[in-house]
Amino acid sequence: MKYYFKILSLCQLLSLEISAQYNTQWITGILDLEFNGEQNIEAYEQMILRYRTPLDINNASSKELAGLYILTEKQIEQLMRHIREYGPLVSIYELQIIPGFSMQTIKALQPYIIIDTRRHPSQLSKTLKGYVLTRADRIIEQKAGYQHTDPDFRYLGSPVKIISKLRLSVGPRLQTGITIEKDAGEPLMWSPSEGAYGFDHISGFVRFKGKKLIKNIVIGDFTTLWGQGLVMGGGFFMGKGREPIMTVKRNSIGFEPYGSVSEYGYFRGAAIEVTSGPLTVSSFFSSRNVDAGMNTKGEITSLLTSGLHRNLRELSKRQVVKEHAAGINIEYQPNNKHLSFGTSLIYNSYSVPFETTEKPYKLFYNTDANNMVAGMHFEYRKTNTVYFGEVAANQTGGYGLISGLIASLSHSFDAIIVARDYSRKFNSPFAFQAFRESSKAQNEKGIYWGVKYRPKTTLLLSAFADVYTYPWLTNAVYSPSYGNEYMFNIEYTPSDIIQVRGLLRSGKKEMNNRTKDAKIPGVKSGQKLQLHTDTKITLNNHVSVRFGIRHSSYKIGEAISKGFLFYQDFILTYPKTTLSTRFAIVDSPDFQNRFYVYERDLLYSFSVPMYYGTGTKYYILLKQVLFPKLHLWIKWSRTTFRNRENIGSGTEQISGNTKSEIRGQLIYKF
Repeated sequence: MKYYFKILSLCQLLSLEISAQYNTQWITGILDLEFNGEQNIEAYEQMILRYRTPLDINNASSKELAGLYILTEKQIEQLMRHIREYGPLVSIYELQIIPGFSMQTIKALQPYIIIDTRRHPSQLSKTLKGYVLTRADRIIEQKAGYQHTDPDFRYLGSPVKIISKLRLSVGPRLQTGITIEKDAGEPLMWSPSEGAYGFDHISGFVRFKGKKLIKNIVIGDFTTLWGQGLVMGGGFFMGKGREPIMTVKRNSIGFEPYGSVSEYGYFRGAAIEVTSGPLTVSSFFSSRNVDAGMNTKGEITSLLTSGLHRNLRELSKRQVVKEHAAGINIEYQPNNKHLSFGTSLIYNSYSVPFETTEKPYKLFYNTDANNMVAGMHFEYRKTNTVYFGEVAANQTGGYGLISGLIASLSHSFDAIIVARDYSRKFNSPFAFQAFRESSKAQNEKGIYWGVKYRPKTTLLLSAFADVYTYPWLTNAVYSPSYGNEYMFNIEYTPSDIIQVRGLLRSGKKEMNNRTKDAKIPGVKSGQKLQLHTDTKITLNNHVSVRFGIRHSSYKIGEAISKGFLFYQDFILTYPKTTLSTRFAIVDSPDFQNRFYVYERDLLYSFSVPMYYGTGTKYYILLKQVLFPKLHLWIKWSRTTFRNRENIGSGTEQISGNTKSEIRGQLIYKF
């Protein structure tokens, strides 16, 4: 019977071609694209790293599969049951005979897994894969910073942004990489005593994955994630997007190499993971210099995240504070693998303390030069249900709590509920991935519901509701406040030719109501309503078009503002040449009605620009295969604003109403 199923699946899908390229449509579907794209860029690069080193699906754990954010809990259970009953998969096409696996799921999963029974593992381990790329970007119009008369604000470098990357993997066990970057306006500097080695940002790592006692070693730059991220949750933040379930729960993936161009939110040092039976012990040490604003007393006023060092003022804040961190996680998973629980602890210190301030919303911030956070997390899987949670506390007496339940009630219906409670004293500096609404996992309580229903293979319905409160003051509201957010999404794919998506999203949040006469600002409530429609039509193997309409309205008090965006993409694909274009019209004078829309970009790059103002934008993207392993990418874009004499402000200001950018990239893959 086992061989019958395998032969049947191969015959059913023999004529089906699944692309081995990375799935940008899936990534844009799960990420929250309504916020600045910086975190999404990091998320994309993490998925690219997984694409270059795919999972062995026959030996992957449930946590590793869940960490791809593609499969539901029921699909993971069905997959592992199928492997137990019928043996290892011999082809990805076999997935279609597993209940709950649609062709959309298989296409999204395919780039990140490997099934190779033709070669012996010893031969597979010698396979070398990798790529080398060099990218250059430039804004054509000159910004004010290049002509500034004040030497403290004048940009010292060229207006060209340069990124180079090298990635190598030897089979599934050994990976290494290096990233170098210079932002536009930054000078090339060589001063080892100040940590400058030519390019402003240099990042690298070496990773080894073992099979027995030592499971994972990372030397260089890395991120960590255990439990729900309250103690250690580095890396990118999955927000609330079209995918309402899989991006809410976190998965204890441990250490991951870091290769992004972002200069904040990662560790630099060494990490090791050791496993003996059901017990896994992971520990790390990190030491690096970070950017910070300082006051006249030599205290930290803020940790800076932009990574920009273009003028003397910005250079004076570059790597001025030493950050040390050490952590340990102990996890226990019995042989039945239904239950896992663990405990985490992290200690970090800075070379100088933080400033004390009289600002009310910062009253409970930790101003010591050191901080310690400890917590416990658990995960229990039973049939098609997952219970998960984490509780943590820090040395200032604050606590954080998150707990949730995911239930796959059928092959077509999934639901989630998550409750969170982060006290005003909870200071966890590396809880980047903790599920939240505000920028920090602090001073927030909320409850989240999400559902996803597929009544038939061509139709997907999803929705979420999030209601939250801030028990203490925030930087935007000088009193306790509340908010809510709701989303409903529909996706209809009647065939491989057409896909239609619609999204309705509503959010309400309180903020200060400043008036001229009032010494203490009152509170007012702002409500935002968004409507998105996207349609993609594949005319044939070479031509596809996509167009979308987005509407936004923002109401605060009696004032109402509105925004509108229309865009149309045209994509022409041939074996050696791909041409992509977009033309967009935007009318969104109020910044509250800004739009973030994914656009096609250079390979291994991810672009989610902000559309704001009144005007038009177009871009042309060309990919040309020069040789089988050498590819060239060129992108030209221009934005033209109406009724605007300048674009931007400060040192980034451009005189005129047009902004043009050219980007080029060469990549050699082997």
